[in-house]
Amino acid sequence: MNSVNQLISTQYVSVGSTNKNTLKALPAKQKQKLQTFTIGDDNGYIYIFEYQKNEHVLVSKSAQSGKEINHVQLGYSQQSENDRIFYSTGTSIKAMSRKGKEVFKGESKSSDLITKFQVEGNSIWGAGKYLFTEFDIQSESQMRDKYDYLSNELINCMYSSNIIEGNKIQSVLACGDNTLRVVQDDTEVMKYNLTSLVNHMKPYSTQYQLIQSKTQAPKTYLCATNDGELIMLDMQLTKFRNQPTLLWQLKNSESGINLFDSFDFYGKGNSDLLVSYEDSTIELLQCNINGELEVAARKTVEEQVTSVEGGYFTQQGVSEFLISTFSGRVLGIQETNQKFASQTQIGSSSKTDLSTVEQDKVKNNALAIQKLKDDIQNLEKLADELQKKCVSEDGHVALVNEVNIKIDYKLTINSSDASYNLNLSCQYPFELIALQSNLKLEIIDVDNKGAIKSISPEDPSNESLFLATYRMPEQNIQKIEFKLRTYEGKSGDIKVHIITSPYPMNCQVINVPIKPLSLHVRTNEIPNSEMPMNDLTFIGEFQAKEIHYYVQEMIPDIPVLNHDEEVKYIFKSSLVGSYLVCTYNKGKAVFQSDSVSTIAIVKDFINNQLNQRGTVVSVKWNINDKSIPHMIELLKPLFEDHKSQTIKLKIVPALKELKLQDEEIDFMTPEMKQILQNSEQILKDYGNLPQKIEYLKGIVSDLVFDRATLKELDDPSNKIDTIIQYLEKYDYDRVIKYILS
Repeated sequence: MNSVNQLISTQYVSVGSTNKNTLKALPAKQKQKLQTFTIGDDNGYIYIFEYQKNEHVLVSKSAQSGKEINHVQLGYSQQSENDRIFYSTGTSIKAMSRKGKEVFKGESKSSDLITKFQVEGNSIWGAGKYLFTEFDIQSESQMRDKYDYLSNELINCMYSSNIIEGNKIQSVLACGDNTLRVVQDDTEVMKYNLTSLVNHMKPYSTQYQLIQSKTQAPKTYLCATNDGELIMLDMQLTKFRNQPTLLWQLKNSESGINLFDSFDFYGKGNSDLLVSYEDSTIELLQCNINGELEVAARKTVEEQVTSVEGGYFTQQGVSEFLISTFSGRVLGIQETNQKFASQTQIGSSSKTDLSTVEQDKVKNNALAIQKLKDDIQNLEKLADELQKKCVSEDGHVALVNEVNIKIDYKLTINSSDASYNLNLSCQYPFELIALQSNLKLEIIDVDNKGAIKSISPEDPSNESLFLATYRMPEQNIQKIEFKLRTYEGKSGDIKVHIITSPYPMNCQVINVPIKPLSLHVRTNEIPNSEMPMNDLTFIGEFQAKEIHYYVQEMIPDIPVLNHDEEVKYIFKSSLVGSYLVCTYNKGKAVFQSDSVSTIAIVKDFINNQLNQRGTVVSVKWNINDKSIPHMIELLKPLFEDHKSQTIKLKIVPALKELKLQDEEIDFMTPEMKQILQNSEQILKDYGNLPQKIEYLKGIVSDLVFDRATLKELDDPSNKIDTIIQYLEKYDYDRVIKYILS
């Protein structure tokens, strides 16, 4: 498949803001040719929409639950397939019929919100942040907690099916330590290590099938990860095989994958995929005759996608995917040619021999009509929202000052250039965004949807070391990304002030914490046991939970501690590749790292925290000078990459000049052709090169100062200029010798 087509989106309906996995396609009844779909929103309603007279209309609606809908699943019963729509809200799981009647309501004994669950027959498998529970439905108003499993790690997503010999159902939990855990009843029976966090997973087979029974679901799972990979695993476990088998991996983007769904989109019996990325791109992957996934089409939807479902929703025989968005829009996704073909078929009725001009008119008219419908829906939604925010005072309409707006943010690490991607999603369009911090930040230019940027000078007297404002000239921007960089070693916050539009304008502030070791991520093992390590040990009258709290304050995404056993975590620097091992229990905490600077940061942070609490401790450390050449060796590829980029930048103008003089470029080497082909990206990246090399020099400088401080050596300030000169010449041996001299 050589060319990549464009996907077309059509807005069908709009509800309140939505959470992840709250849209489901209902199978068509025998007398129906098209499918209906159901969706739950933050207002606490479950809606069912059906296609009638060229539009989707609301056919039933639940009573308001009082809390936002967290998850939606379809239930299968022996009496009638899919007669129940299950949804979780707070600590409850409820179910309603297609006609909107509540047919079940069960309450969990735990206070942990049920944010994900699976259901089959009278069994429900549900999970919150850390607690996984298997429930039994005992009546229309009662469910029993049958088994509980308390995870030591955050449960990111889950799926329940049969993967072990026999008829019992097991649950696969994707956890925050980049592992998959298989749980049966209340027992963990298997743990499998991955290299990245799994955001979404489900059984998958190259031959498409609608999964109606968890015992008959495929034993192969497709997992979508935080670093943009699709991973296919054979999850079947037997007495001879106690670990999954990796079948293949596919990576098309650096952006993390949020969701996907499989459907026979091209009508060839294969499982085609629609994949949703964190950067708001959706990608259609066609499954070919060899079972391989190829990119067929893509589109940017400019908003966070919360659900993906495949089916037939508007025309018999015309397949499409439905997606729901953060703000509550439901969009139909089709390929360009497919969309125009279906619109032409509708417009032509029985006429099959239209001229090209007439076909263009049909296409344009259909698109114009759809745009008008979308505009009307948006205006109706806006009118309803404004009405809710108004009260009557002496016959006049007054606006309520306080408006609750749903805003979501995600801070991810970009290991290629030691930066953070801050993604903001909002229920309403952005009018203005201000980023303020008590840390020194650098803004790396990315596509900010045409936002007008203004950087203000530092104001240390008000603890404001960074202030940038972005004004949105375009309307309807509800998701935006910022790329930021700061040094490790200091903690602080980024305060994000968000003003939304349209009227009434409202400002909300969210606080994004930046931790001292925020570029470190969880991993499960150290590849080299002979790595030169520096040691730091605390001994004193403290509990493991106290040290755990300090580790949580130093490094992001650390789970709560719900046991009294020894704790061990391994972290990897996403930029340099150095490691940090934390091991602690009551009265003793040991930290090991091949980076002297990491040890220095941990020592200063924990020592300050313990001193503030008046805890008496003994602190000892040992610095291994063999870790210095080891660290320079880790940094070497980053400096060499900068050197390569600089050389490419210098020869781009010459290569362009040669191409202008002679259009034939056969005489060029493959490397030169590649540089010419990527010349625009090389020139675009040039603006970030100076900041990146200064960042790398800063890492080496910190290494020199931290070693001198911990070994109680003389102030090395007079060495720094010479070391930087050697770095600029890429003379690493001299750098090492001069540091250790």
